[in-house]
Amino acid sequence: MLDGFTTQRGAAGRVAWALGLSPSELQRLVSVLSLTEDVEALRERFRREALATPHLTHRLDLLGREKYLTDLGIQKKFADTLRKELERLVGDVLHDAGDLHELADAVARKHGAPSELVFRAFERLGLADGLRKQLLAGSR
Repeated sequence: MLDGFTTQRGAAGRVAWALGLSPSELQRLVSVLSLTEDVEALRERFRREALATPHLTHRLDLLGREKYLTDLGIQKKFADTLRKELERLVGDVLHDAGDLHELADAVARKHGAPSELVFRAFERLGLADGLRKQLLAGSR
């Protein structure tokens, strides 16, 4: 059981699916086996890891794994943290870009991340419209 949670990086939904159980059945089984504390400790480890990873590329990749983040119960916190980080990173290169793709390219180049993931993050995190307006205002 614990190996399943480790393999699935704490994702209870994936563990349940792999075992052919519903999430509530998995929860009952974990409780009956007296593994609740161990499972929660594993899940907490993966929560901390997801929230603390220093690599922008890894964080951008995790943003695309919304179900996983939701399963761990950190989707909103993760998105808020990444949004703030991207706003900070954008501030350093905003003056170098003419449009949103150029801005994504500049952030990506400076921080060693794939440009397409940066661009998608702008969209997913609701930053794109505001950044377009800033870019437009800066070009005048």
